[in-house]
Formats: sequence, structure tokens, C-alpha cells
Amino acid sequence: MIVVLAGGVGAARFLQGLVQVVPQNEITVIGNTGDDREFYGLHVSPDLDIVTYTLAGVVDETHGWGIRNHTYHTMGQLTQYGNDDWLCSVTEILPRIFTVPTSCDRGKHSAKSLTIYESNLAWASAYCR
Repeated sequence: MIVVLAGGVGAARFLQGLVQVVPQNEITVIGNTGDDREFYGLHVSPDLDIVTYTLAGVVDETHGWGIRNHTYHTMGQLTQYGNDDWLCSVTEILPRIFTVPTSCDRGKHSAKSLTIYESNLAWASAYCR
């Protein structure tokens, strides 16, 4: 039996490789729920979601998170009804998702992680207009 403490994209990618070499029934995942929130009455577990999407093979590899080919139409409709768009709450949500690497941090990031970071930032800029 292998027990994995999982929290986020890194854990999801680790588990994606682990299930290739260890039978799934021999793996127990303890997922992080410390970042869970409620939006529009819906409970959201981002760390559990990314592990689920990755292991199901539906994660959006371009962004490094979310579901591939997601349209965000529901979010658009909710904002038309006067709800806040939590994806664009710059003061609360985006700084957690899109942390800007400082010049000291840049050496620690691979070209791929910086590309994903830049892609996420470009997506947020376009989506949150």
C-alpha cells in the first residue's frame, strides 16, 4: 500500500506517473482540502479537481489546470445575472493562481513552467476584460 499526500498540479502529475507502475488498488490518495471554497452555492475543491481531471485524462495541458476545451459559458451567464466573476477577482483569486515569478525565482522555473505561467496570464487578461 502506498499513501500519497496530494495537493495540486505537482501531485496530479506525480500520481499520473505512479499509476503507470503501481496497481491503482494499492494507492491511497489523501487530498488537500485547505483551499476549498464555495462559489454560487457550489463547493469547489481545486486540488481534488486537478487530481481527478489529470487521472481521468481530461486536464487542459495548455493551461496546466482545468478541463480541456472548457468554454466558461456558465461563468459568463452567471455574471450576466449580476453575480461576481470569481475568476476575475484580482484582489483575492488571481494572485493565488497566477503568482508572478520574481527575477530571483526565474532561475528555478523550467521553460515549460514559465510558458504555462505566461499562457495562464494571457488567458486571464483576455478572459477578464
